[in-house]
Formats: sequence, C-alpha cells, structure tokens
Amino acid sequence: MSIDRRQFMTQGVAGLGAMALGGRLLPATHWTKENERRGQENILVIVQLSGGNDGLSTIVPYGDDAYGRARKATRVGENSVLKIDEYRGFHPNLKGFQSLHGAGKLAIVEGVGYPDPVRSHFKSLDIWHAGDHRGRNLEHGWIGRMVDQTFPKLSDPNLVIHVGQKIPFSLAASVHRPIAFTTPAAYRWIGAEKDASALQNSAPLCEYEGPTSKPSKAPGRDRALDRLRRVLHEAQASSAKVREVTRQYKPKAKYPRAGLSASLSTVAALISGGLSTRVFSVEMSGFDTHTNHAGRYNQLMIQLGGALAAFQSDLVAHGVSGHVTTMVFSEFGRRLKENASGGLDHGVAGPMFMIGDRVKGGLYGKHPSLVELDQGDLIHTTDFRQVYATVIDDWVGGKHKAVFGREYQKLGLFKS
Repeated sequence: MSIDRRQFMTQGVAGLGAMALGGRLLPATHWTKENERRGQENILVIVQLSGGNDGLSTIVPYGDDAYGRARKATRVGENSVLKIDEYRGFHPNLKGFQSLHGAGKLAIVEGVGYPDPVRSHFKSLDIWHAGDHRGRNLEHGWIGRMVDQTFPKLSDPNLVIHVGQKIPFSLAASVHRPIAFTTPAAYRWIGAEKDASALQNSAPLCEYEGPTSKPSKAPGRDRALDRLRRVLHEAQASSAKVREVTRQYKPKAKYPRAGLSASLSTVAALISGGLSTRVFSVEMSGFDTHTNHAGRYNQLMIQLGGALAAFQSDLVAHGVSGHVTTMVFSEFGRRLKENASGGLDHGVAGPMFMIGDRVKGGLYGKHPSLVELDQGDLIHTTDFRQVYATVIDDWVGGKHKAVFGREYQKLGLFKS
C-alpha cells in the first residue's frame, strides 16, 4: 500500500505507521522552492456545471422558429438576448460572457456531446470524466492520465488541485494524485502534534548504512520511518504554502458574492501567488432545472457570467492571464421541448466554453438542428474529446492519443 500526503490529511501519523511498515513504499515527492512557478507554464482551469446545463438558454437560438414553437415558459425572447449574430445570442444575464466575447477571449463550441448518449447524471459524468464510455472502469480520469503521461518525471505535490468537497473522477491518477479543499484555511495536515514530534525526532531510532555507520539492523523499518518523515514534510509544506499565498492575496476584481465566485477567487489567489499547479478544478451546481427553469436559470446565469468575468479580470490585473485557460462544461444539455412543470428534462448536446487571453474567440462546431431530433433531443455535432484533444496537445503540451488511445480532430482553439 502506498502512502501519500492525502492520507496524512485525514489519518495522521498514527493511522499510517502500520501501513508504512508493512506496505509498499513509493518515492516521495517534495514541496520546495522549486515547486513555485518560475517560467510561463500554461494552466488549465476546469469549471463543471453540474446538473445538466440547458445550452439553449445559455446560447439562445432566438432566430430559429423551432425554438419559439417548442418553448413558452422558458423562452428567452429576441428583445432580451445579448445578440451574437442574427441567429443566436447570450442569455440576458450573461453580460460577463458578452464582454469576454467582445474582447475576443471567449470561444463557444456548439453542439458538444458524444455517441450513444446517456441521460443519467452520474453515468454521463463518468463518461466525460474518463473521456471514454467505460467510465470508472478505466480506473483513472482523463486529466489524471494526461498529467501522468505529460509529466512522468515531475515531482510536485500541488500539480492538480480541486477546490471543492468531492474530487471529480476526471482527476483520478496513478502518479499525480490531486489534493482538494473547500477553503484554503481548512487545508492542513491533520495530526496530533505529538505524532509530528515523534516522526521528526525519530532519527536516533534509525541506523543508516554508510561509510561511517554500522549496517542497520532493521533497514526496512528505517526506510519506512524515513519515508514517513518525508511525506510529513511534504504535507506540511504544501498545505502551508497554499494557506500563505491565499492569505496574502488581494483580489483586483469585484466577484459576485454567491456560488462559483469563492472557488474561482481561491484559484486566482493560488495562480497569482506563484503556485506550480497546472490544473485546477471547480464545480458549480444547480443546473438540474426540471421545474421553474426560468426563475432558477436567471440566477444561475448572474452567478456564472459574473464569476467568470471577474476571474478573468483578476488574472489580467495580477499579470498572469496570458498563461491561464478556463474550460466550462456540463454532463449533458436539456431537451428542446419544455415539460409541464415549466422546466426542462435531461437532454444530450450543449455548448462548451473556453476563456483566456490566448483563446481564439468565436464560434466553433455546428449548432444542432432544432428540427432533426433524436427522440426529442438535439443531436450532437462535436465530440467533447475534440475539445479535450485540443487542450491536451495545444495548451498543456501532451499527446492526446496517449491519453485516449486514438486520435480526434482538433479545433484550433488557441492562438499560436
């Protein structure tokens, strides 16, 4: 059994001793000054809209008569939308998206989905998180496989961070396992002070082989204790660094108070503070709008557009925006026709969004037909792995074929 700092965060030294002495020991990673971002490494921020976002209310096809015929209670009218062109426009509460689009920093990928769609939240998320219909049977998620493939020799405890309570399966990895916290102040090594002292003072108990020392009488024990001390140091240093940079951070943009803003401002703090993290993950919930869609969605769009616009402005003001791209996705869209409860049931295709200084803004893919449907659902026109492939190859610097086992046509989302 391997030991890592995440077990320290929850079990402390006492709970690890037996596992360490009797289990398999993997090389430790260490947080040091070398793990502070020194160059111009690209950073990916993933925003998951959980619940199945209604893409037709985000990017409204107001110019399509079929949209008006299918929706009455949930329709966003032509006089309300923030027009992109003569066919589509942003939801009226997405002024933040409109400003990003006007600045050329927002790419809209239309009709995103996958073949043989699944309308279960959990199963569909597993497919998105794995980048594969086999879902959790793959053991590791697409981000986990990406970072393991792309950075096989990198030793960095903060490489992947999720700001939230539950780590998404997309981050599951063999080597670069993620850390997670809801608030930075809560991210610390949880263990009794006596446990830390016991490990730090355990050197006299261990005898090391060397030119001036006698061979150890218990080399396995000594290696295990040394491993525990190193992991303890890593856990303490990593969590202390996270708390330090967020404590010193002062936002340079006005974030909305609710929801997503808290997570994104934490991410901005960690990026501007020089943390070496290459992938951040956050989640915004509330998109399962089976009832009273219009009222609930209006509030969701205020939060989403305001938070992402503030986040981008914050990055710009801190001088780090040129190396950050934000990807926004949801596990599926909603059906074209509304239900009897003024809401929308689980659907299939929907838009993805890419935001950043080096994103080539504009429209990508093809808007799904509102007439040619599959059992009342939109038919996807872009496979979500095309977006992933573009991100892996052209932003992170990996090889998407090594992650997915096959090639996908890329979309050209980034400036050269």
